[in-house]
Amino acid sequence: MALSYQMSEPESQDPAKVEEFIELLTQHDRMLTGYVMSLVASSADAQDILQDTKMALWRSMARFQSGTNFGDWACKTALNRILAYRKKKGREK
Repeated sequence: MALSYQMSEPESQDPAKVEEFIELLTQHDRMLTGYVMSLVASSADAQDILQDTKMALWRSMARFQSGTNFGDWACKTALNRILAYRKKKGREK
């Protein structure tokens, strides 16, 4: 389930908002990694889901409101990616 994305800055983003996002993602990286790893058996698949999650967060950065819980938002995004992964795996069997 290898995923690849081009990392481009979301359109019309305030540089301060981008900096805040990067700081929050960095602060929550270990927690988010642990969360995904605890719900996905395969380490390689967990890493792919984690990458996909971070890209989804990046693309939807404009919807994140400063002062709200970034960790909750990131975990909900990861959970959606994990559920999609499990659905796909179920179809493959």
